[in-house]
Amino acid sequence: MKHVEFDFESAPDNETKLCRGIADINSLFEEFNLRVNVLRTNPHMKNFFEKLYEIEKTVKSVIEILVDFSILQRNWLYLNGIFSRSEINKQLANEVKQFNNLDIIFKYTMKGLVSQPQVYKISHRDNFLNQLKKLNQDSDSIKQGLAIFLEQKRAYFPRLYFISNEELIDVYGKSEIIISDLIKGKPLAFLQNLFEGVDIVKVNASTRKIYAMCSKSGEVVPLTSEIATEHVSPEVWLKKFEAVM
Repeated sequence: MKHVEFDFESAPDNETKLCRGIADINSLFEEFNLRVNVLRTNPHMKNFFEKLYEIEKTVKSVIEILVDFSILQRNWLYLNGIFSRSEINKQLANEVKQFNNLDIIFKYTMKGLVSQPQVYKISHRDNFLNQLKKLNQDSDSIKQGLAIFLEQKRAYFPRLYFISNEELIDVYGKSEIIISDLIKGKPLAFLQNLFEGVDIVKVNASTRKIYAMCSKSGEVVPLTSEIATEHVSPEVWLKKFEAVM
């Protein structure tokens, strides 16, 4: 049991380390638990009962911690992918503050695991399981705030229900990049999903205003009035685009 160590890989930010193969480690400790239970029923192990009890306690603690740690790592990966985008951070101040706190604790935890990779030692960390549960509760709170944010945007512009949460988060996380791509004439999947028949929109590079739309066949249709996009939230210019197309 003591020889089992965490294996690490780099997160997308290339700075944070992540544990990989947690499911395999969990299965290994489940097997250890079965072995200990078998040994405890062996009458010849009577003199080692206390030692077996301590081992069993450690193994069960590790299994329980691994479950919550695996959830936390997934939560951090998901949320870090969102809040690493500066554009969306401007719209979710409270959630950003919560995530920054979670981010600090998670990275500190990972540094500790890297310095002491023996898996069984996580059962000896003071109050570790409760800390993990609290961080997962915080993650759920952040995700709830994010869901409310997305729902508000969809309430304003219902066509946003046509795209997934991930696509919508991408729209708000890269709103400035999206306009730059439109200026370059790049077709964007989310726009095609929102407006059937629209392949690309024409944007004036100087004014950053939308002035026409194009079909996949190449037909260019001028808008009845230009739509400003600079310093305008996506749901606002999308709704105006709908009104004049």
